[in-house]
Amino acid sequence: MRLADFYSFVDHEFGKEHGPWLLHSHVLLEFGKTPVELLEDGVEPRDIWWALCREHDVPETRWCGPDE
Repeated sequence: MRLADFYSFVDHEFGKEHGPWLLHSHVLLEFGKTPVELLEDGVEPRDIWWALCREHDVPETRWCGPDE
């Protein structure tokens, strides 16, 4: 997953205001860090996205991003 797609998926699923907050403030349980910290550590954006989806009960039908 490209980084641009990751940010687009987050904006679409969580909103332009709540999405950035999640990325900077929410500690993902399975990683013990925020998404931004994980990105800085080189973790694959897809893995971070899927962790966000699991923790926030996003239906699997939306894990591949918005239908465009």
